[in-house]
Amino acid sequence: MENKDKSTQSDTNHKMLFNSDGFELFIKILSGLGKFVWFIFKGILYILLFFLETTPAEEEEERRRRRKNKK
Repeated sequence: MENKDKSTQSDTNHKMLFNSDGFELFIKILSGLGKFVWFIFKGILYILLFFLETTPAEEEEERRRRRKNKK
């Protein structure tokens, strides 16, 4: 007699995400995305710091202006 109850039958062809192959692929994808986001973040930070950096001439001009306003 055949068991027709679907809840007790297992699907052996179904690949789960957390088996060894799928989990390894999932971790590789996450790692790649993390590296990509970190690279973009570092690039944006570098560009922002480059534009926000003041030159020694600008610093000296700011000191002179402060001294002048103090008097």
